[in-house]
Amino acid sequence: MRLSTYFHELRGEYEAELDDLRTDSEGKLVLDRRLAEKRRALASLLPLMGYAPVMVIPVFHRAFGFDKAHRPTLFQLLDCDPGEFPTWDTLSNELFVADWARPLIRQVLAQPGGEDFLATAVALEFEMTLARGYDDGDGEATAEDGRGSGSDADEDLDANEVDDETQSEDYLEQQGFDRRTPQ
Repeated sequence: MRLSTYFHELRGEYEAELDDLRTDSEGKLVLDRRLAEKRRALASLLPLMGYAPVMVIPVFHRAFGFDKAHRPTLFQLLDCDPGEFPTWDTLSNELFVADWARPLIRQVLAQPGGEDFLATAVALEFEMTLARGYDDGDGEATAEDGRGSGSDADEDLDANEVDDETQSEDYLEQQGFDRRTPQ
């Protein structure tokens, strides 16, 4: 998989942003609650789209599902820079969009640069899906990655996120940091 410089730089920032949203100061898992808050506050976050996209992209975490048949197009997207991205109409035909995300997408598309922003969100979510293995192994989209109307921003954390949290804690502990949560 080849990442453009643009996505290479944003990938780590996006992962860090999600990690920041994942737990509160007491170490409690609060990702779903914080994502729901961001989704409700999208209108106030829209001005950040152009210069701090990773602050806004979590609004679309788990909004997209990716079918194995469309992966070549999505891999090509990861090698593009803004201005080279396919239109939203083209891109949206290559993925599943959760029903709850559709009104948010309309809000973004009404803004200048909305299509490039959505392409950025799709690419980062796709890359994260590949890196963390959120699909079920056969490459088909699942409800967890936004395929159906069953996705709900207020759901409890799924097992993958708990595993990710444990892996993050293990890594930080190996680097000499104290664990945020007891083992």
